[in-house]
Amino acid sequence: MKFIYFGNGDYQNNNSNNSNNSNNSDNSNNSNHPDYLKKIISDINDNYSKDIVIYGGNYGIDNKEKSLTGINKFLCEINSFSPNPNKIMMFGNYDLDNDSILSNELDFYSKSTNFKIFNDVTHILINGTLLIMFDSNLLDIPNPSEVLIINTCYKNFFSNFLADKNKNKDKTIKDLIDYQFDSIISLIKTNINAKNICFITQMPLFNVSNNNPTTTENIQLSLIFYEWINDFYIFLNNYKLYWLCSGINKYEEGKIVVNKIIDGNDIKLLEITQYIVGTGGNTANTANTANEENIISSTDYVKNIKVKSEYTNLTNELKLTYKKYIQSNFFGYLLCDHDNKSKNIFFKFIDINKTNLNNMDIKSELKFKTKYSKITRSLIEISDNDLNSNITNLDSDLSDPDDPYRIRYFKYKTKLFKIRNEKNKTK
Repeated sequence: MKFIYFGNGDYQNNNSNNSNNSNNSDNSNNSNHPDYLKKIISDINDNYSKDIVIYGGNYGIDNKEKSLTGINKFLCEINSFSPNPNKIMMFGNYDLDNDSILSNELDFYSKSTNFKIFNDVTHILINGTLLIMFDSNLLDIPNPSEVLIINTCYKNFFSNFLADKNKNKDKTIKDLIDYQFDSIISLIKTNINAKNICFITQMPLFNVSNNNPTTTENIQLSLIFYEWINDFYIFLNNYKLYWLCSGINKYEEGKIVVNKIIDGNDIKLLEITQYIVGTGGNTANTANTANEENIISSTDYVKNIKVKSEYTNLTNELKLTYKKYIQSNFFGYLLCDHDNKSKNIFFKFIDINKTNLNNMDIKSELKFKTKYSKITRSLIEISDNDLNSNITNLDSDLSDPDDPYRIRYFKYKTKLFKIRNEKNKTK
């Protein structure tokens, strides 16, 4: 069984852009809605009717003005899903920042048996992979111990936690954060035979601003989650870890390495592979070019943070290193599949504007994934003396002129050497 993850950009901007610029090819990236969402739903209906769909919610940059008309159009489109896929609907900042919009969505989902809304920490176990869905938006609320749940949108969710109405009036967002983390640990303990853990939520664990990505001031972190990792990494380090979230105007794949600094030495705690799934549909996309290729990055983004343990009351220093492997301005959804024997999990981003890719079985990509992606990542870091021998070995593996991945490989090989040359110039 496969699962699909995607989110959606700012609906208000999408609708205005689409109506005003429908014939303007220069604005294709910020005017492709509602076609963008229709294409995704149509593709899932046609190819993945027996699988699981996880919708990450609606997102936007400027949320001062909300459009009920826009969200109602979204609900009409989302209702075009066929009844067959299991659909779990999460909520983004666009949904949660306005009571009227959220109320309309909850009312719509409650009247339909076609959708299951995110109401609590949710999990699904698929062939050795534990999917854990939780809300990370609340991790960004300032002074959470002072904010009462009854004064926020979260009074509409977490029915198990809020079952005792007599105590609800005193419960804070900090209580809810603790409840989520306790629930996650409980799920991990009861699924010890899982091989992979995939956290599915709204916010990136490590995000680098596109405006000025070289400065640490533009690195955004889910700090509370790192504090939790500092206390509970022992429960996580036997699994392959993945983090799935939505982004407004990009697709990005990278790896986060979490080290603890002890006596000046870096002690590795965890590695987490992160996927930011580009949703499109925001005016911030106007600078993007529709035909831009994927970018293979060799840059490491490093951030040192201090975290305090709630249990020992000690402060530790963590060193976070993030390497972006792939970044593009394409929009679509993330398709996730498993190898039944090894229980390994595989991810493929489906660019919805490239219809010839939509109907490809994800397993047909494994040859390219294993022979190109994995080796390319290591080639970026190896010495120049070893580079030619590794490339030669890979060339011989793709010697068949009929191999569909041969052309793609040699195209990216050129980019790889360009990266190496630029890296050497800076030495």
